[in-house]
Order: sequence, then structure tokens, then C-alpha cells
Amino acid sequence: MTPPDSLRAALQRCVVNANKLMDMTDFPYATKNGKWQTVSPADVGFMPAHGSWTVGFTPGLLWLAYRVTGDQRYVDAALERCKRFVQRKDDGTTHDIGFVFTPSFIDGYEITGKDWLRETAVEAATTLASRYNRHGHFVRAWGPLESRERAGETTIDAMMNLELLYWAAAQQEQAELATIATAHAETSARFLLRPDGSTYHAYEFDPLTGSPLRGFTHQGLRDDSAWSRGQAWAIYGFANAARWTGREDFVAASSQCAEFFLSRLPEHGLPPWDFDSGEHDLLDSSAGAIAAAGLLLLSSVHPDHDGAKRYRRAASELLVHLTERCSTASWGDHDGLLTSGIWHLTADFAVGEALIYGDYYYMQALTRLYQLWRPAGLGRSR
Repeated sequence: MTPPDSLRAALQRCVVNANKLMDMTDFPYATKNGKWQTVSPADVGFMPAHGSWTVGFTPGLLWLAYRVTGDQRYVDAALERCKRFVQRKDDGTTHDIGFVFTPSFIDGYEITGKDWLRETAVEAATTLASRYNRHGHFVRAWGPLESRERAGETTIDAMMNLELLYWAAAQQEQAELATIATAHAETSARFLLRPDGSTYHAYEFDPLTGSPLRGFTHQGLRDDSAWSRGQAWAIYGFANAARWTGREDFVAASSQCAEFFLSRLPEHGLPPWDFDSGEHDLLDSSAGAIAAAGLLLLSSVHPDHDGAKRYRRAASELLVHLTERCSTASWGDHDGLLTSGIWHLTADFAVGEALIYGDYYYMQALTRLYQLWRPAGLGRSR
């Protein structure tokens, strides 16, 4: 099995689109009328409808462009972007500090070996670890630590931010950081993963005792529904926990989430914004892109050859559907790669738009796919 030619062209287009990012001053998060809206790297905020958590994806896309082409221009541009939000290593308001530093500083260190990238990312990991609630064994999602408001809440998205903790633990030989990450993953598997393989978007614990209280949603249709982007975060996040720990139960959790996601896809092959909203409702291309990247990661840790092959094929099919139905290639001068992303439907925020994280995971998945079949693909290996 080799990737379709349409995906080869799609990856080439991702590289071309990265050139637009090099011409921008601030950091894009979502489009409006085809043009990126931007946020300053100094901005902080923990509300879901806020772009400050996405600044790491701009250098992340530039690093991916370098991996494909080997062009030093992308390295220089990515380093310049990273320098502009070093101060976010001390941002104690949100778990999303992992999203800020993983695609930017960690990937940048892997490529360049620059010590300042490594040191900053390690400090950011320490900041993230300070959000760990030892009573409930979870990483607090939102709010300054001195605030009691929302002190007991975590979210399925936080599974994605464990990468920062695992990586820093390996860099510093600080086992405590990895212990925190694994404990949070165990808690998420126990309380946010439902028996049918769907996930809660968020979960509330008593912050003083750690007692579980309730599962709920901020961005899905209902508290008991299956918000598709949260489901995609879970596929990717549990697979990543399995990659770092070698634990089969995390492989099983990711597989369970993947089976639910794939079984609920409509005939056209792309996820609605919430799986319980009706198959003809609005799509969320970002959920499809994240799921494709997560399925490829799951395939890399899955112990069964046939299972791994199946998840690779499912990822490829998702990428084909995204390219055929959501690509902006025919939209003329559109800044993004994928339309039909939904950031926060109930808040009417960035609905039907290109989203920087959707574009990032789309390009990441395409890049990983071609690295699996490099003789038929492009560029450099990771």
C-alpha cells in the first residue's frame, strides 16, 4: 500500500502554504473570509474561544516544512517565532502550555539541537507539572492555580499535553514528571473514557479530596454526547502515552477510542462536529486531521501487524477525504489548508473555517504517512 498521488500533491501544497506563514507578523489561529486572524505571542488566556494556546503550531508547521524540504529558511523562520514566546514557559493559567511548546520547542530541539530550546521546554514542563492535583491524580485544565474557580476540572485535550512532561522527564531524568503524566493518563482512561469507547470532553473532581463528580462538555452537543475533536485528542493522546510507557492498556484505550471514531463516521468519511449531532450536520475537518495523525501514531505502537495496518489505512482514507472535500486548493487566495473546521460551535466562534491546529495535524499526518513509504514519498526522514 502506497499513499495516493492526491496526498503527495497535498503535502507539496502544505509546504507551499508554509511560505505564507513566514510573511506574517503575529500568530494565526483561525481564518475569517479566507484570511488568518492572529494573536500576539504575549497574550494568555484559558477560555476555549481564545487563540493564545495555538502559537506553537506556527513554528510547528515551519519545522514540518523543513523536514520535507531540508530548506534552511524554514528553520530560521521557526526559530524567530519561538524566540517571541519564550516567556510563555511561566504561563501558569492553563494545561495548554503543552500545545504551546511541544510542536515548537521540542520539535525545534530535535532538528537543531539548540540548548535554549531544550532548556525553555523543560521549564515549561515544570510549569505544567505544577498543575497536577495529587488528590485526584489529574492535571488541572484551566485557571490560575491561586484561583478556586474550576480548580477540579480536567479535559480530554490534556492528554495531548502529556508529551511535554514525558519528554522533559527523559531529558532531565526527572521520573516525577513522567509519573505525573502516566497518572493523568490513567485517570483519563478511568473517568473520561466511557465503556462504549466515546469520551467526555471534560470531567470535574472535588479539588480537595479528588473524588469524581461528573463528566460534562464545554464544546460538544451535550454532556453525554461524543464531541469529535475530543475523541480525536483521545486517540492521539492515549497512543502517545503508550509510545512513552510501552503500556498495552494505553494502546487498548487508544484503540477503543479509534474504533468508536471510525464506526461513527458518516458515509462521506468525515466526522461531524459531534457524533450525536446527526451525520448531515456540520463537519469538523480539524477532528479528522487530528484523528488521522493519531491513527498513524497508534499504528506505530500497536502490537498486532494487521491492526496496525488497518489503522494506517484508516488514516490514509481520512486524509484522502479531507483533501477531496475540505482542501482550500480551489478557493483561490485562501490562507489556510482545510476549510470546515469548527473551533467552538456553541459560542459561534470560528465555525466553518481553517484552524491552525487542523492545518498542523493535517500536515503532520501527511508527513508521517510519506515517511512510512519514503521510497514513494518526499523529503527527509524524521
